[in-house]
Amino acid sequence: MISSRVENNIVIAKISDDTKLNVLNAEEIKNSLTLLLRDYDRLILDLEGVVFIDSTGFGTLITIFKRARENDKTFKICNVSPEALELMKITKLDNIFELHENVEQCLSSFE
Repeated sequence: MISSRVENNIVIAKISDDTKLNVLNAEEIKNSLTLLLRDYDRLILDLEGVVFIDSTGFGTLITIFKRARENDKTFKICNVSPEALELMKITKLDNIFELHENVEQCLSSFE
């Protein structure tokens, strides 16, 4: 469900094999991201290919964001689809999450 790679001690996670972050996969994704956040101080979630996020999916993102902040770690998101970005704007989550256009920009933001 989550594939990951490490670059410059930053873990980059990506939802694989699905175009949605929803009630059907949110718990598994949350658990995977929590484990990655336990082992790394900086986590990027690459949402490339994810075109739909429901309320449970947004809850997962908020949970990971809060866990990162509580543990002095960093969580950033990139490659948000126009559809998902629109929902983030409606819910004002675009003001909460640090969003970047792509992985390269996100990695550069740590420098």
